Amino acid sequence: PTPPHLSWAMAQLWEVVGGVDKGGILVRSGRELSSPEAAVRLSTGALVCEEELAGDRLRYRKIKGNGPDSGWISLKVKEKPMVVRREGSAVTAALGRKARVLALHGAPANSNIMNFQTAALKKLAGEDFEWVFLDGPCSWEPIPGATQLNVSERTAVEKAIAKDKPFVQWYGHPPPTE
Repeated sequence: PTPPHLSWAMAQLWEVVGGVDKGGILVRSGRELSSPEAAVRLSTGALVCEEELAGDRLRYRKIKGNGPDSGWISLKVKEKPMVVRREGSAVTAALGRKARVLALHGAPANSNIMNFQTAALKKLAGEDFEWVFLDGPCSWEPIPGATQLNVSERTAVEKAIAKDKPFVQWYGHPPPTE
């Protein structure tokens, strides 16, 4: 399941196609067709993300366009579609491009290690994000015989994940006193 804090970004996206001749489609405050109407209509061409789908009724959150930020709309009226599903996510629709994620490694590490560490998150986030992995500008060398994690020799597993890239850090550290 999608974590609650990411649910809006991963929600189904809809585009308003109805109401061309009326300045948009009718929005109601509740699911029932008898619930109060919003003061203004949701504009044709607006993009909304799905918060709840109940039969032919959709509770939405507006991403782009004019009209109420949220409410209930009908998917169709007299068999005429009011909204249609749209590919992509709310993030992509809001930005007009993929969102960029800057992933910075800790020390000592490199971009290959950070890429490996974020694999599950990248899979969960899907195709709507562009991931940028940078390497720190400062070289790093282990201190022979050191026991502190940030200055001791890297394990064989860490070296394998790092591939051919050296271990680096974002700023220099003075040698520790043990």
